[in-house]
Amino acid sequence: MSMTQPVRASKTFLYLGAAFIFIVSLAIRLKPFFFADHFFSVPIDFDEGVYFAASLLIKKGLLPYRDFDFAHPPAIAWLFALFNSVLSTASVASSFAQAKVTMCVLGSLSALMIWHIFTRFSALVSGIIASLLYLSYPEAIVADRGIFLEPLVNFCALLALLMVVQPLIIERENESEDWTTWHSWRWMAAGLIMALALSVKLTAAVWLPGFFFLAPKQSRFPALAYAVTGGVVGLLLFMVPWVLLDPHKFFDGVIDFQLTRLPDGDIYVAQRIASIFRDQHLTINLLSGLAICGYRTIPKHRKPFFLAVVTTTALTLLLLLKAKAYWSSYNTQLAVPLSLLAGFVVYPLDLFIQRIPSFRWPIFVILSSLILLDLRSGFKGGRARAPEQVVVAEKIQSLIPRDSCLFVFEPGLAIIADRFPPVCEAQQVLIDPYLVMLQDARLSQKKVSSPSEAFGLESAQTRIRPQMLGADYVVIDPRARGQLNAASQAMLSGSFRLLGETTTVQLLARKVD
Repeated sequence: MSMTQPVRASKTFLYLGAAFIFIVSLAIRLKPFFFADHFFSVPIDFDEGVYFAASLLIKKGLLPYRDFDFAHPPAIAWLFALFNSVLSTASVASSFAQAKVTMCVLGSLSALMIWHIFTRFSALVSGIIASLLYLSYPEAIVADRGIFLEPLVNFCALLALLMVVQPLIIERENESEDWTTWHSWRWMAAGLIMALALSVKLTAAVWLPGFFFLAPKQSRFPALAYAVTGGVVGLLLFMVPWVLLDPHKFFDGVIDFQLTRLPDGDIYVAQRIASIFRDQHLTINLLSGLAICGYRTIPKHRKPFFLAVVTTTALTLLLLLKAKAYWSSYNTQLAVPLSLLAGFVVYPLDLFIQRIPSFRWPIFVILSSLILLDLRSGFKGGRARAPEQVVVAEKIQSLIPRDSCLFVFEPGLAIIADRFPPVCEAQQVLIDPYLVMLQDARLSQKKVSSPSEAFGLESAQTRIRPQMLGADYVVIDPRARGQLNAASQAMLSGSFRLLGETTTVQLLARKVD
């Protein structure tokens, strides 16, 4: 049977397939937590600590931009503040653990939506390929285990696609259908959902041009008008009220900071290309490339969806290569468009098989082997452990009283130790030292080429120093040592004594006169 021939599978089969995709994806994402000695011995990233800390501050009544610095749009913070309010937990540490498990479920739902997008128009083989590639994409697996921006953007983008893609990609007997059959509410809902994605991370904008191709030719203007209306309403609901709290701080801390930030991470294009096209991405990159080469083989009624995905992929690649800062985790933004693109590989492969039928089974075996190798790699991943996180958290719990003023450079450490938010009188809560110190470094007007140079400036210590010196206890980790200059470290030594330490972390207590 042809790979592209519509498969009228029974609902039972489709439900079983969906359950398989979801369970496999969830098992891959949850595996490290089940096999770890302690839930928090799985590495916690600095960023997820910042995002979750922001949500805890909102729950306490503090607001981003006005009461604390935040480098991104507000949605991730208020979404998890809502999550924290709905779920009653014994501690912020347990709430953090529940949030991480919830993100694993959310990532698995993204894989399920990819399956659903293709199987709704009977492209069963495409759905299998695309969903399996997404659920085994290395960076997406890691990101789905934490509180990160990209998984939320991926989820929103797929949900918006589900709103509008079905009427376009199903073969219609009546090509002259009027606008009423296109369900204007779907386009408005898609705009609303994409507004939420933009309120999580501004780079979600790479998805917007693709919706131009998805809009029906006969009714493109009303479709896009409804989408824009939904988008405006969404921004007014999800982002504008938070921006109005302190517009200057929002534009300074989010827009200006992101546009003018110093190069960080992999700063050279060659490094970024190597990361995007490394061997762990061989299958998805190979199949996506074949799909693009086989553009002519794609049926006319499915080309708009294909062009939308290609556009998003190209814009995402351009964004990653041109961004000021880049870490391999940013590749998560490519996981969805590349997976959808790879699903279209069945069309050129099917044409090849029709011309050379004897190649049917070799192609099937090669394709299955590549995907199974990716799945195996996904199951094998997640072995990294950070046992010192647990040791530090336990020391903080045992040595630092709950009602004391604690300063940490890694907010995640305070969260898993159940010592967040800190109890500090007359101090603004500072949850992102990286952002604050880079902002303060600009006060000197000196030109620097990297964050490490900026941290060495005296102006970079402007706000961080009084925060530390005004605390009862300070946690010094590798990040703190990299960001504090010699003068700040000397002041710490003069005002604090060593309370406890691990291999890389020191707990300091204020000296008593």
